[in-house]
Amino acid sequence: MCIRDRYGEPHEDSDVDLLIVVPNSSLPPHKRATIAYRVLRRLFLPVEVKVVTRAEFEHRSHWVSSIERVVKEKGKVLYESKHRRSERVAP
Repeated sequence: MCIRDRYGEPHEDSDVDLLIVVPNSSLPPHKRATIAYRVLRRLFLPVEVKVVTRAEFEHRSHWVSSIERVVKEKGKVLYESKHRRSERVAP
């Protein structure tokens, strides 16, 4: 299996980097990631996961060297809840 590397060509050791944005959470970041890893391990894909709240994402997306900024500028939405889609499309 070949998966595209973040900034280059895919190779056998490439992984999938996922930034998951949740509306809100009282859990600390490491516990959010633990839950995500447990769910995703069934896919048998090499994955690196970071789970942030919407507020954390918006705040960090203004930082020059944050992954949130890179995702905001270059990322691709793989899934979005109906609620969030309608919120984004609203005039």
